[in-house]
Amino acid sequence: MRAALLVLVACLALAGTGRIGRGSPALVVAMLTGAAAVYSLGEVVRASASWELSFELADSTRSGEYQGLFSSGVTVGGVLAPVVFTWTLSTCGDLRWVVLGMLFLALGLSQPVLTSWASRHDTRHTPDTIEGALLDDPAH
Repeated sequence: MRAALLVLVACLALAGTGRIGRGSPALVVAMLTGAAAVYSLGEVVRASASWELSFELADSTRSGEYQGLFSSGVTVGGVLAPVVFTWTLSTCGDLRWVVLGMLFLALGLSQPVLTSWASRHDTRHTPDTIEGALLDDPAH
């Protein structure tokens, strides 16, 4: 969820550059640089969380199958992302970055719910094992 919040902040900074850009190019450059840095940090946090979950939730006797499915999800995201970005940025007017940021936030908020569901249906762990690991991990 931290990753989603960081990406939301980056999107809000990008949304603000359009209005500020008419008055101060130096401020726009600073905001774009800050947005890129915050987004990059969010992406690092997201990547570490997704790898942690992909290995923690995998059944050790079927880890190849699980990692294959996990990789397929990453590929699907890579295919859908350009479509979602293009549609949102071309149709949502001044709110385009806010809409994208809220979409990322909604996806980030769904992670604890989905992780909890997955851990409850995992016969190898008790439900609090994975959630406890997520709460103790500074990346989450």
